[in-house]
Amino acid sequence: MLDTMFYASNGRPVSKLYADLCNELDIANYHFLSAIQRKLNPALEDLKAQGVSRQVGIL
Repeated sequence: MLDTMFYASNGRPVSKLYADLCNELDIANYHFLSAIQRKLNPALEDLKAQGVSRQVGIL
């Protein structure tokens, strides 16, 4: 599902609402930014390490 979104972006920036991402991935929806970062940062760093994205972050 996310791979399709990244592929369809054709190299353009991709953004996703956090609540929608949680719903699509069936993960907990945290309310505090620190909890969100603690949970998602390992996966975001993995995306960077695999070359999927040069810049990944939580805004």
